[in-house]
Amino acid sequence: MSAQAAVGAALKGSIMLTLFGFGLQASRDDLLYFVRRLRLLAQALIAMFAVMPVLAIVMTGHLHSIALFRSHSSLSQFHRSLCFCPRKSRNRAETP
Repeated sequence: MSAQAAVGAALKGSIMLTLFGFGLQASRDDLLYFVRRLRLLAQALIAMFAVMPVLAIVMTGHLHSIALFRSHSSLSQFHRSLCFCPRKSRNRAETP
């Protein structure tokens, strides 16, 4: 196995274990919260899996027209990958 394949497998395993850990902390009340608010769940799923990927692709398409970003294809790949990395928002009141 090459180093690139090993790093890719390690990242995939890390993401899988992180999501599994979040799932272990979910309670029945969390599930019922979304069942009772189906519209909110639908809006969140549409935003994550439809709107944000389209916006990221459109944004990176416009980056190629700027001379600074023409030689950096890795920057456009980074912007496209941002849409697949959701970030957990925290309330400032919850932070210690």
